[in-house]
Amino acid sequence: MNTKLGRVSSVHVNEDQNKVFVSVLLGTGAETRQIPFVSMKPSFWLVPQEGDIVEVAEVERERVARFPQNPASVSMPGGLGEGDVCLKLDDNTELTFKKSGSGYDVRLTASGDVTIESAGSVTIGDAEAVSVAVQEHTHEYSWADDAGSGTTSIPNEDGTETQIK
Repeated sequence: MNTKLGRVSSVHVNEDQNKVFVSVLLGTGAETRQIPFVSMKPSFWLVPQEGDIVEVAEVERERVARFPQNPASVSMPGGLGEGDVCLKLDDNTELTFKKSGSGYDVRLTASGDVTIESAGSVTIGDAEAVSVAVQEHTHEYSWADDAGSGTTSIPNEDGTETQIK
């Protein structure tokens, strides 16, 4: 197997072929165009960016790009140990799998929104299922001033179908 390092000059995601392709500048300005970018496991897609340094491997005259070689642009998360895995995209977005006994603890932080979509239920812990935002709820209130006490009205916004178990 022959391998070289090169810099990604363009990226193309082909959803019809279920593949990511890159063009890579190798050494003396020679460009290898539209070669598959492969990840460490099928069904794991990593889309490099223009300017990333990648390894180009040639096996039996077929080329693939793999293994981004860029130095990290964000700080390493603290507390990583043997067997841990962390995907960190910016200083406020990371997904960490931390070895804990015979299993893993999972931590997700995000600099943007977190969206969870499910054809079934979303379960957090082992509690009874409850709606995230229930439409038909009221709150008791009591104040010492002239407002007195009582019960709030039902909210004027729709509830959600989403439930947390």
